[in-house]
Amino acid sequence: MMRKHTPGPWYTTHHFTVMGRGFRVALADEIPGQDALTRDANAALMAAAPDMLTALLNVRGIMAQLVAQSDFDSEEVEKVYMEVVASIKLALDPEEV
Repeated sequence: MMRKHTPGPWYTTHHFTVMGRGFRVALADEIPGQDALTRDANAALMAAAPDMLTALLNVRGIMAQLVAQSDFDSEEVEKVYMEVVASIKLALDPEEV
């Protein structure tokens, strides 16, 4: 079953909260020994998730076209393409990973 996430854009607040369209999407919880800069970085990474997913979807499409149109025989290109596909599946449909 395909997952649906809260549409972006997401942003962070000064309380380590990730917001999306006026609703709290996530909270970067405090972990013992973790400082505020790390919590802030975790919240920023979470807030970037919708944009990163969109970028990965675009990269997947472009890579598929390039591979189909060209004579790519590179294991490295195939490896990166498979990593992109796996990341998208993890976000959208983890049962297929």
